[in-house]
Amino acid sequence: MPAPTVTLTASVADIKINGSATLNWSSTNATSCSASGGTGWSGGVSTSGSQSVAVGSTTTYSLSCTGAGGTNSATASITAWGQPTVTVASSDSEILSGNPVNIQWASTNTKSCKGTSGLSDAINTSGSLTTPNLVAASTYSLECSNPVWPATTASVSVAISTTYKLLVTAKYEEPGVSTRGADGENLPGFSTPIIREIPFVWVEVLRSDGSSVAGAYANPAGQVIFSGLDPAIAYSLALQSKTRQNGFDLWVVNNKSPIDKTKDTVRARYAPYKDRVAYEADKKKANQTTDLVAKIGWDSATQKLDDRKRVSAPYAILRDLNETQILVSSVAPTSISPSLTVLWTPTNKGGSTSFVPDFDIGLVRSGGFFNSGYSRIDTSGKSTGAFVEDNIIYLSGDQAFELMEFGGFVTVHEIWHWIQKSRFRHTRLGGEHNFSEYQDLRLVWSEGFADAMPPLVRKSALISRFAPYNGKVVDNVFDYSKDIPSNPKGWFQELIVPRLVWSIYDPTGTIKLSTAKILEPLFSPEWASGKWPTNLWAYGKILKDKNPSAATAIDAAAAALNITLAGNDEWGSTETVLGNLTQAQTLPIFTLLSPGQSKTVCSVGAPQQYNKLSNSRFFRVTGDSVGRTLRVTVPTGTKALIKLDYFEKTATSNIVGSPNFSWIMSSDNAITGIYPNGGEAVISVGDCQVNWSEDPADANAACGVYTPPSEQCFTVSLQ
Repeated sequence: MPAPTVTLTASVADIKINGSATLNWSSTNATSCSASGGTGWSGGVSTSGSQSVAVGSTTTYSLSCTGAGGTNSATASITAWGQPTVTVASSDSEILSGNPVNIQWASTNTKSCKGTSGLSDAINTSGSLTTPNLVAASTYSLECSNPVWPATTASVSVAISTTYKLLVTAKYEEPGVSTRGADGENLPGFSTPIIREIPFVWVEVLRSDGSSVAGAYANPAGQVIFSGLDPAIAYSLALQSKTRQNGFDLWVVNNKSPIDKTKDTVRARYAPYKDRVAYEADKKKANQTTDLVAKIGWDSATQKLDDRKRVSAPYAILRDLNETQILVSSVAPTSISPSLTVLWTPTNKGGSTSFVPDFDIGLVRSGGFFNSGYSRIDTSGKSTGAFVEDNIIYLSGDQAFELMEFGGFVTVHEIWHWIQKSRFRHTRLGGEHNFSEYQDLRLVWSEGFADAMPPLVRKSALISRFAPYNGKVVDNVFDYSKDIPSNPKGWFQELIVPRLVWSIYDPTGTIKLSTAKILEPLFSPEWASGKWPTNLWAYGKILKDKNPSAATAIDAAAAALNITLAGNDEWGSTETVLGNLTQAQTLPIFTLLSPGQSKTVCSVGAPQQYNKLSNSRFFRVTGDSVGRTLRVTVPTGTKALIKLDYFEKTATSNIVGSPNFSWIMSSDNAITGIYPNGGEAVISVGDCQVNWSEDPADANAACGVYTPPSEQCFTVSLQ
């Protein structure tokens, strides 16, 4: 018998995906046929016929027919096409004149492609090529198609420039993670530094002769873009240790290299650091990037910091100060002082026996301080002249004294004093102080909250100070989350304040107040209008009033640190902790003095002690509508220093002086009109030699030469 014959055809060879086509088939010498290969085309079918099928993808349809003479088969294929896609890209969107680019293209669902601009007439459906050197802007286009969809096109353009743009990111190195040395000390990670951006820093492009081509302050990410640079010129890039953002004008200056010794103010006499590196331009790219990194100065051969190469320090200072300023401005966006200048060199130090700062050689009494002014600088570099209002911070960098530029402790601490001075009401004694002392409540508050700011800015309870020990620099880590047993606990110790603040902020603790809520009391109307000298109890009360749900927990945190906040007022009226003194020498913290009353308080202190617990005693004076005379009985042979810490202005005020006004009294003295009628005032009373100054010559000139007793009592009356 003859074998079967089979034919199978499709109505179309190409179709859109999910389109319909018709299959036609016939056979001879066949008694049965079977379909396979596609959706809707399977199983037994007649020996001839036609059928519509939906084509979801490219498919080969098969038909097998069987008869007495055997079996035979046939196939028909339909290609299903999706919509074509085409991409074309260039290795550079803009290049310097005279350079090639690499063009890459790709397509999907295409059968053929052809170039329509810049590419050959017939090209593969994907590929790449390198162009000739370009001297004019060029566009590269292609068109790709398949049999059932319209053609799709894509293009890319390449711009040509004779100059280039340069994106500079300013960065600096700071110590990496400390490691434990063989002798148990924490060794700073100078050899494994962390690299961080420098926000708002001044960046310059310089010619070979040092002249400036362009300069600008960086953005918050430390970035500046310079345009119009000539690839034929060898430039250098420079960082300058100054920033400006939102009215905050900050310089870090080299005080050991005066630019003009005839000038007597810091910005006229000293200049910011300017750290310069060569830049080798890419001769092809019109858009270039580079990192400008200020190095920490680690010498791997000697395993020490090399003072000649300690470039990063001024920029570490800039970053800490800017971050603190930004944090505070986000809480209280009010006006700020116009400028702040930081004096730092690798060999700045404290420890001078003189009370006259010698800025040109970098030697002062305290290694780190803020002042809202200074005596004008003479030609030798000593601060000896008339006082000038000018905000400065002095920081030590001497490896044998302390590296204050890193860790944030001193830098953030001192800028907080600038913020205290410029942004909200505060009382600040200043002077030398340390963490083992029983201190004046005003010193505790101003210094203690300055201690609290580094962990808030760094968002960490661990704050480093880098200082010498056994001939090397070690990392002294303060952990504000833990008890520090060597320090007295109570309202008279400044280190208690940051420990309290951290316990209130601690993200892993129970209270978890935000930084904004912690700072809010200081910028509040309640703080601004308070009748009391700024103190810990007033802060605690306002903080609790603004966060009532946390009040009980705040009281408990304070009690654990020997501070009585529960049930207390802004005057510390219910405080019972004495510190290292007697009841008569310490409490009440503010003695209430009403018209017609006479009260006696006892102060303590050695000559020029200046800022310790009960050097001064405080009176809270309340008045009536009658003009009063304040009378102070002073022990024979001594002099009293009376300060007006606060007065409340009224319509009938006839007050003498103003806040921070001082009187020096001997024997039985009276001040008429010290008290504003019908309001309140706060005065402090203490021995003149104890309280006037740390400088013996200054105290002797103001108070006279005498030696006060270790304790003396003053009777104060409002008559």
